[in-house]
Amino acid sequence: MLGNLPKNIADTLKKQHNKTITGFTVYLIKNRKLLNIGGLIMSDILSKFDSIQIENTNRIDEDDKSICEKFNKIYAETLECYKNTLDSLIFLYNSHIHLVQNSYEMDVSMYIGRDNISISGVIRSIIELKNSFINNICNHFSKKYKVTINNNKIYNKYQDKEIEYTQRENKDKTLNKEQIIYNHLDYNIILDEIIIQLNGFSFREKAIDEIKKKAKMPLHYYEYRKYWNYEIKGKTIKFRVSVKDIIPALYYYDNNETGLVNYYTHNRIDDYRSYENGNTNIKFINAQYALDFAKRYLGYIEMSEEEREIYKKKCSSW
Repeated sequence: MLGNLPKNIADTLKKQHNKTITGFTVYLIKNRKLLNIGGLIMSDILSKFDSIQIENTNRIDEDDKSICEKFNKIYAETLECYKNTLDSLIFLYNSHIHLVQNSYEMDVSMYIGRDNISISGVIRSIIELKNSFINNICNHFSKKYKVTINNNKIYNKYQDKEIEYTQRENKDKTLNKEQIIYNHLDYNIILDEIIIQLNGFSFREKAIDEIKKKAKMPLHYYEYRKYWNYEIKGKTIKFRVSVKDIIPALYYYDNNETGLVNYYTHNRIDDYRSYENGNTNIKFINAQYALDFAKRYLGYIEMSEEEREIYKKKCSSW
């Protein structure tokens, strides 16, 4: 399929495809500059992949698939029940409205009141049901892979909406059967949206990227307190500020970059001590690890004493 592409582009695409199918299409679009190499244009390359079928079995494992299918079944069957209930209530309302002069002369609360077993209540339940479905799918992947997913962004895109108030009634005072504009949704669509939010990363890569971004802590000198936010003393990094955002990076670094864990394996970190005054000392196996962690995750930059004094003055002006 990639045989007609220049070798450097084909190799790059194969590598990205093998590394993470999850963000494949996003990668193609994002790296427009790469795809123009060799006189090729975007449409030419995209046409090479028209026949590629990316199944969810390739994007998620069997456990993920099983959970997604479970929530999908619950949502689909509950939605069908709610729809049937709504149709029945509207049918009853329309059958009874001709018996009275106007809707206020009969007990309209059983149809359009605030209770769940009413037209307005069922409509509200249908709309809330979709939100719960999206949250269940997103929260599963977010908790399992430790990634941030914007549930609301997906909901806002696919939410069901009530029709305009002026369109709800017919001229004979009966209700229009179509009270909701339905936007089809299943777990595959939600998964597509999640994959887009990964921005070309796999779930694990996205989690690691978030860990690194969250842990960034540029060196800063507090003039009024006369201390740095942290200092490297041989094997130990002494923090004078909260390390809450750094802890995931410490777990990851200590695990020798082989996986995401929530405990110390003491591969690189020897000791972790927090004090009542809010200070925290992280002792590494050796000074090299301490400096490497600070540079790689905190964004620490080594400076001479003269450079530190200049930097200290800059901090006081921020």
